[in-house]
This record gives sequence, C-alpha cells and structure tokens, in this order.
Amino acid sequence: MSTAAPVLTSQNWVSPVTGRRMFLVEDGRGNLRANEIPTEAELTEFYTNHFERTSYQRRGKALQGWHRAWRVRRFSAGAESPRMLDFGFGNGQFLRACRRRFPHAELVGFEMSESQCRLAREEAGADAFSNWAELEAKYPDGFDLITAWHVLEHAPDPGSTIRQLYAALKPGGSCILAVPNRDAWGMKLRREEWAWCQAPYVHIWQFSPDGIERLLRENAARVEVSLTTRDAWDCNFLVDAALTSLGPWRRLQPASVRLRAESVFRLMATVVNEAFLNPVIFTHSLRGSELIVRLTKPRAG
Repeated sequence: MSTAAPVLTSQNWVSPVTGRRMFLVEDGRGNLRANEIPTEAELTEFYTNHFERTSYQRRGKALQGWHRAWRVRRFSAGAESPRMLDFGFGNGQFLRACRRRFPHAELVGFEMSESQCRLAREEAGADAFSNWAELEAKYPDGFDLITAWHVLEHAPDPGSTIRQLYAALKPGGSCILAVPNRDAWGMKLRREEWAWCQAPYVHIWQFSPDGIERLLRENAARVEVSLTTRDAWDCNFLVDAALTSLGPWRRLQPASVRLRAESVFRLMATVVNEAFLNPVIFTHSLRGSELIVRLTKPRAG
C-alpha cells in the first residue's frame, strides 16, 4: 500500500474486489498511478465478475477500429505481407478493420479472454491467443508491426509489458502504443470527471509524455521513440469544456439522457478535431487526450 499523498481522489473509487478506497498518486517519473497496484488475481476477479463490457458493443467502436486501421497503414507499407500483432485487442474491431484494409497481412492477436479470441478467429481471420507463451512459440522471429491501443494504462507493471512487446518486434519493426494523456487539456480541466480518468483499478496509470518516454527508454534497449497526441472521438476538449459550463444543467437530466447527448456531441466535435485541432494544435502541443507513442527497434548492425 502506498503512503504517498493523493493527487486525485473520488468518493466513488472503491475497489469492488478488495472493498478499499483508491486514489492516484505521483510515481516520481511524471506519471500518476494507483495507490495500490492490483494483483493479477485481483484483476482477473475484476474483469471476470465486475467489469462492464457493454461499451464494447457501441457502434462507435466499429468506426474507431476502422480509423485506427487507416492511421497505421503507413507503418506497414514497407512489407508486402506484414505480420501484425494487436496486443490486448478487446472487442476485435481493429483486427476486423485490418483484415479489410490489409488483406494479405498475417494478423495475430493477444487477449486474456479466450471467448474474445474465438470471435477474433471467426470474424477477423486472426490467429488469436490468450496464452503469451504459445504465441511466442509459434512466432519466434517476431512481428513487423505491434499495436497496443489503450492497454498500457491497465497493466500492473507497464515496464514489463514494454519489454515483452519490444522483444516480440522484428529488427526494423515498429510498435504503436496509445494511452490517455495526463497532460491533456481535458484532464487539467475536469480532473476526476475526465472521461479517461477512470477508477484506479481500471486505469491503473495516467501517463505524461515525459513520463512514458522515460519508461520506454528504461525498458527497451536502443529504442527510437517518437511522441504525438490527438483528441479522440470519445474524449475531446471541445466536449470537456462544454460539459464543464453545462454542469448544473447536466445534473438535472437522467443518466441515459446525459450519455446519449454526450455521445452525439463527441461525434460532432470529431469533425472539428480531425479537420483542424488535431493536425494544427494537438499533434504539436502534446495536449491532446490520446498520447500516441511509436517505438522502433533498430536493425542489426
């Protein structure tokens, strides 16, 4: 248990597994972390019996998967039939989109849920694994491209996960990591109410650009790192600012009305984000909600 002083707290942050109140503290590297890092057994219990998975079924997730596949197309351009691994593929929408966009790619996925792996095999034609040792044994020479979309913030030991992914890259291969950005304008404005500042037993970490770069360089030898940010469709500053100004009105509305209205507003704001804010402001300011890290493994010699 951490003795560090809380930086962010919420009266609702009580672990459904341990029953203990949780909060976020500084990690000494510029990131925030949970005051108690959940054990693997606690995480298994939480994601098996307490995690709400209905958000996986939202139509926006299919659009998100397509958009992510469109964004990574340039990282596989050097290989005619790239071998791609999506680490922690969740609902598999990204793998489905990759199957359409990269018809000749060798698609591989890793996810802890065996039922999700079955769906990925059936619906995306991916070679999906719930056991990392089995995946390593089948693909010992590694991958051209590895993606991990909003996975690292859930990891009890993100350094270990980075070492794991770096080891699975081919020389010259790239790994794309996306995480919530602690330094985002929305986080600064809304703090505990920010969309991606979720309970510390869900998002165990909140990374800053400097903090995650330090973590990468400590755990991946000779790595080439580039950082950028953008606002995402489901977490953007335009809506965060509107929600802050409409606070009293929102509290008078039923929860179902609030959620539907916010989803519509976020999708509308995406047009402005993609056309102007992301390319002009967030790509360069590192203040967007989504922090995207590309690490490249140098070629031998």
